[in-house]
Amino acid sequence: NHAVCTPGYVTDLLSRPEDAFPFHPDLTLTITAEAVSPNMLREIRRRICPRVAINLSSTEVGGWARGFVASDDDLFWYHLDPRRQVEVVDDEDRPLPPGELGRVRVRVAPGAEYGYFRDPELTARMFQGDWFYPGDLGELDGQGRIALHGRHTDVVSIQGAKHPVGPWERAIQDKLGCEGACIISGRLGERVEQLHLFLESRREISAAELREAVQSVLWGFENVAVHKLDALPRTPLGKVHRYELTRRLHEGEFAGV
Repeated sequence: NHAVCTPGYVTDLLSRPEDAFPFHPDLTLTITAEAVSPNMLREIRRRICPRVAINLSSTEVGGWARGFVASDDDLFWYHLDPRRQVEVVDDEDRPLPPGELGRVRVRVAPGAEYGYFRDPELTARMFQGDWFYPGDLGELDGQGRIALHGRHTDVVSIQGAKHPVGPWERAIQDKLGCEGACIISGRLGERVEQLHLFLESRREISAAELREAVQSVLWGFENVAVHKLDALPRTPLGKVHRYELTRRLHEGEFAGV
């Protein structure tokens, strides 16, 4: 009466004909990632089973939060494992109070081995002291729950599969002839997973050009929100400051844009 799978496996299962498998009223399906859309949830509960759980976990540190899902709202907040220490911190690694957006970090279990085989550079980037930084942006609610709002790295997650956004951003820049493009995924003020495309362009871009670029380059999301800026926020080295852009989006600066 229990099954565990990834979002990708569920996607494959739901793509099969309606009569390909029976409904299991006594089954609880646990999905080992947070990337579950409301549409997927509704189809799981209609075709597979009524009870769904989502584990937030990683190979590096194991599980650290879980949600039991019965409605779209349950896809937003996850209950932290009381045995694990999870914080949301700013760029200086200072813990943030509930309600503020920051980088998620998870303390490594006492006595656990950690690191990447023969890759000290990646180990140094993902682990700092006894903390693992999974690359997520999140906020705490002060009541033992956490909400995730996308990633502060240049990777987006689509139905549990991670994709580098660099090739997409370069393709969109080439198609539109713009100065910059930045793609961020997450709920970010919404209750539904969404892809946000930020464009920096000195020239006007027609609706037809934009539609063609989005449809030919981006896929995997039900809709894409496009925001055109005079200038993208950048680091001193000239790279797009994804964390700053995500923070501003989370605070509602681009609502309705």
